[in-house]
Amino acid sequence: MTLLTVFTEKNKYADAAWVEAIDRLEGSFKVNGEEQQVRDETLVEESIGKEVLGYRAPSGQIRDRLALMGFTAEECRRELSSAVHELLAGDGPGDILEVLGTSGEVVASMPRVEVLDRGLAAWENEKGYRGLGLLDCECAKYIDILFESGIDRRTFLALQLENAPADEELRLDLHDLYSAGYFHGVEDITKLAADELAISVSSGGPIIVVTEGVTDARFLQRALELVVPHVSHMFRFFDKDSGVEMGAAQVLRTLRSFAAAGVTNRVVGVLDNDAAGRAVAKKLDAKPRPTNNRYFLLPDVPYGASYPTYGPSGGANLDINGRAVAIEFQFGLEQLRLGNGELARVEWSGREASIDVYQGNLSSRDKNEVQGNIGTFLDSASPNHDPGTEPWPAVHGLVNRLLEAATPASFPGQLSTLEHP
Repeated sequence: MTLLTVFTEKNKYADAAWVEAIDRLEGSFKVNGEEQQVRDETLVEESIGKEVLGYRAPSGQIRDRLALMGFTAEECRRELSSAVHELLAGDGPGDILEVLGTSGEVVASMPRVEVLDRGLAAWENEKGYRGLGLLDCECAKYIDILFESGIDRRTFLALQLENAPADEELRLDLHDLYSAGYFHGVEDITKLAADELAISVSSGGPIIVVTEGVTDARFLQRALELVVPHVSHMFRFFDKDSGVEMGAAQVLRTLRSFAAAGVTNRVVGVLDNDAAGRAVAKKLDAKPRPTNNRYFLLPDVPYGASYPTYGPSGGANLDINGRAVAIEFQFGLEQLRLGNGELARVEWSGREASIDVYQGNLSSRDKNEVQGNIGTFLDSASPNHDPGTEPWPAVHGLVNRLLEAATPASFPGQLSTLEHP
């Protein structure tokens, strides 16, 4: 069931006639006479070897989903290498794996560090272990042991897909399981898998994103759909109907409340890259929180290094990164341009005493116009864009910051505790 969590219902394929035939034959629906039963049996027999029920998606998308669950190739290699090392240590000391003959003589040998990769290659052999050499068979035995030990199968999958072409299709066939009555209906099979794996909700469950405002949530969610549509379903946002108070202070309270309540989902707070956001970040850093409870500041923007501002001393182009960069600055310079052709100006307000930085904001009128520009841009944008053309570098930078914050350092149940270099 764990492998189902890397697919979505959009990845499902199902032959409706085959499913109905199986349901009638298994008694889910009443069979209308012997003639219908014969037709159903014939259809099922003729479907052997065909794709009638399962999930399929490009390897690149599955890799990205696995990474957001914590199953990166690097971490999975670390985990399986540690497990293989323990198995080999139990078989005796040394750095060499030896295969002995019937008389106890060494007939083949290889470095133990090669056991994992060689074993995986042998394990994937389409003909089983037939035709493999002694060393390959010996290495594959260790993979069998690990596979049966209960290690999450996503660990193996991540390594198997490590070097697979991004567009190569990965398929999970379910026709045997459905024929055996494991599923009662083909709707929301992936949801069923997620429910059964609730214990691993921190990796397979939704990633909760807490923003300073409903507009931030709407813009960020749309950015995910445009930049990484294949993982956007893994994120959940507070919406305008949730009744949740907004602002940097509320992000602070929400993250702390979730930490205190022991919420096992990954929670990511999104703070404006301004004085208020930095002040809250300082408070968050002052007290420990679980590793699944994180935040990030909106990225600096290059055009923020010298941007039009207005204060008691008049107008001036100043660096607003870290002082006034809200969500409105994350979608390119042109979205900040008003109908009169000028850029919306940042207006300075009070000083944030805890970090000795003045806070800047767009005026309410300018903010509404800029948000309208962004909304129009996002509504007309396509996932098939050129990431190198404006304003996409800024949008990709925003999404990448969220993905970095959401990607865990390890996966649930990971045994190895080696320090990262």
